[in-house]
Formats: sequence, C-alpha cells, structure tokens
Amino acid sequence: GINPLSFFDRDYKKYFYLAECLSLVDLSLMVKSGVQFSLWGGSVLNLGSEQHRRAYFDDIGTFRLPGCFAMTELKHGSNVSLVQGDQHLLQLPDALASAGAATHITIWSSVLQPASRTSID
Repeated sequence: GINPLSFFDRDYKKYFYLAECLSLVDLSLMVKSGVQFSLWGGSVLNLGSEQHRRAYFDDIGTFRLPGCFAMTELKHGSNVSLVQGDQHLLQLPDALASAGAATHITIWSSVLQPASRTSID
C-alpha cells in the first residue's frame, strides 16, 4: 500500500500530489490526512528522536497510530480554542476524545514555572 508519511519524509512532490487528489474526492479527507501526516507525523519526524521515528513511523504512516497536534499558546493566531488547559493539566476536547479520532498527541506549549522563575519557551 501507499504510506503517505514516506512521501512526506522523502518526496514532497508526491505527498502534495496525493493531497491534491484527495481534495478532488473529499476536502475533509484531505484536511484529516494533513493533520495525520503533516502535523502529527511531521512533528514526530522533525522533532522526535531517532528512537521515536523508528518506533512510530510505520504505524503513523498506515494510520494504525492516529494522532493530532495541539498548541497551548494564547494569542498565537492559530485556532487553539478547543484545547483547554492550565499549568498542570491539558485535556483533549470532548468531541475529539469521544470520537476516538486520536490516540496520541504532540503538544507545542510554553512551560510556566513558579513565580520565582521565568517562563521557558
């Protein structure tokens, strides 16, 4: 079968051609595949360790390991309104969790330290 994450990793032209073909059939499917392979898979490929890439690459690429991407920064400009959190707890939105759409998540956030320290980006 086709592993879109392999295209994302090795051949952007094929990856975006596949996305264009998906958009001709169903735009929502193209967006969902973009989240799975570009945001979730891309974050593992580009930000994960070699151990993460070896452990998860095939399962992300074949959708056996569905995932998503979240940001916690306020006023970032992206729609992060569905992520609720405070300094200690981050919860997936009810709709996402109840739909079983993702089993793993990459979270891009600022870490707040106690008042005696500064924030770490």
